[in-house]
Amino acid sequence: MNAPETLIVIPVVIVILYIYRNRRRYSQVSMTPGDAELNAVESFLTSAGGISLGFSKIDFFAKNRLDKAQVGYSVDANGKNLLTNNRPGSWQPAWLVIAKDHEGDPLFVQLLDKELPVYNASRSEGYWKPALLAISLDNFVEITGRLHKASAGRKTPGAIAKNPLPENESRDLLDNIQKTNPGVNMQYWNAFVKQEASPL
Repeated sequence: MNAPETLIVIPVVIVILYIYRNRRRYSQVSMTPGDAELNAVESFLTSAGGISLGFSKIDFFAKNRLDKAQVGYSVDANGKNLLTNNRPGSWQPAWLVIAKDHEGDPLFVQLLDKELPVYNASRSEGYWKPALLAISLDNFVEITGRLHKASAGRKTPGAIAKNPLPENESRDLLDNIQKTNPGVNMQYWNAFVKQEASPL
């Protein structure tokens, strides 16, 4: 890693972790950079319930476990920084893991974007491949709400086999995701809703 990359990556990591770990200390004084975004993520995680639709799952981390959720991505088990550069394919400093799916892949929020877009990331040949799932955290909340409704009576593989999601409901759900989230990776959501093997 060359000097310019070091100067970019390390300060961003330090700022994000410092803000998250010390945010309550300053809540009585003023909003620190990034605090509003973290508030929004924590608020979502406070009420977010895990999603289980047949074989497909998203398990959210509790807000008091966000530090632990970053282990293996931005830090190791001892809190040591694992970020070596900010090149494409590397885990990025502003990616905050909030959940894992049925494939064991992380879902993360991009903290440097005020809309807080949500991504899934799979790892192949040493490189992370992010896939956009929602253009904002608000849109992701809407998507998860619709998935919760669709999962009623269909939370297990056995249950969905007996009570499959009607084709028109599946189509309406996927059409809504695509219309309200331009550029989203629909392969992920098609696989999730239709119980297909993920292409990622």
